[in-house]
Amino acid sequence: MSKFETKTCTRCGGSGRFSFNLMHGDRCYGCHGSGMQYTARGKAAKAFYEASQLKPLSDLKPGMFLWDDTFGMKAKWLPIEKIEQSGNYSESNGVRHYYTNVVTKRCQHGVLSSSKLRALSSEEERQALIAAALAYQDTLGKNGKPLKKIAVAA
Repeated sequence: MSKFETKTCTRCGGSGRFSFNLMHGDRCYGCHGSGMQYTARGKAAKAFYEASQLKPLSDLKPGMFLWDDTFGMKAKWLPIEKIEQSGNYSESNGVRHYYTNVVTKRCQHGVLSSSKLRALSSEEERQALIAAALAYQDTLGKNGKPLKKIAVAA
């Protein structure tokens, strides 16, 4: 998300390219080829933004949008088609934990009932969360930590 504070990549100098390897070509690992990196303030604001999107599984409904970052595919927002109880479970300490399937057009995600997923109900909600994250970014110092208010005696 380019709205958060960025700087020129210190590894590649902004070119997006670094040393060549057979797996990734000459793409820079510092900026993933974009030429830009988040500053400490930008990283903190992005983390705040992503954490504010987390919703418990019980709050999800068909029609909401799920952040689908399935391995090997481009991450994007996809509408939830259906949510159904799965017969699959995992067992720990003799207790069965059943999975719930959250189905998008790309795949179905088997998640535990205690899971939180990145989801949004609308574009308006996304814009409000971005605005809140940018306001949070403004309260941070260069190191990405909240600024301390120093009371000056008059």
